[in-house]
Amino acid sequence: MSQQTPRRGNAGLIIALGLVALLAIVSVIAWRNGQSAGQPAVGRPAPGIAVRDLAGHQVRLSSVQGPLLLTFWQTTCPACQAEFKTIQSLWAEREKTGVPWTVVPVDLGEPAEVVKAFMAENKYTFPVYLDASGAAGETYNVYYIPANFFLDGRHRLSSMSDGAIPGPELKARLEALTR
Repeated sequence: MSQQTPRRGNAGLIIALGLVALLAIVSVIAWRNGQSAGQPAVGRPAPGIAVRDLAGHQVRLSSVQGPLLLTFWQTTCPACQAEFKTIQSLWAEREKTGVPWTVVPVDLGEPAEVVKAFMAENKYTFPVYLDASGAAGETYNVYYIPANFFLDGRHRLSSMSDGAIPGPELKARLEALTR
């Protein structure tokens, strides 16, 4: 008489693989729905946001003319601090040459007084904006700072990146927006 061995191990493996496949399908569907729901995607119009300037006035991204660098940051972020030095240098160069781009740095959640003091202490001359509630950062799915979004003259997302961008690359991306 021969004995048959149970195949329970295979059934468990098949169920596990089925669950993994199902999770992958659900993830892709959720991602695609997010892409169509106005989340940032290269080549598509940038999602609209409203932030406050340091005087407390509301500013809508759509009201900012021309190509721009939208960057999310905080004063305590070392990578943001390094990137701001580059942005200041490029901003000063931009003012001399008249190259038509602007920067929209959006601080995530810090009080206006802290941001004002940081800007004054470092002698930064470009404008900054506040996202006290975090809604703008959430709209752009910001999980790491600095988070950079390059928008062309029609406010379509040209490129984006998490983390500080080296000076020459930052300059090249901004120049590419103005061509």
